[in-house]
Amino acid sequence: MAKLIDYTKSFKAIDKFFEKFNEGKTMKDPTRLKSNAKAVAYTLIKLYGNHLYRKKMLFVVGTIGA
Repeated sequence: MAKLIDYTKSFKAIDKFFEKFNEGKTMKDPTRLKSNAKAVAYTLIKLYGNHLYRKKMLFVVGTIGA
């Protein structure tokens, strides 16, 4: 499957948010965001991007119609 959308900026923003939020918290802190929450965030962004592309609301550089 070809990669139609480049999500690197979005994923870097998620990583930065998680690092900043978890800064200074111990591993046992219940308010610390876990890695599975990050995986869910990645998946939601991919699903939303796919939805926008299929509804022709998003044009990707290098594809027909962009």
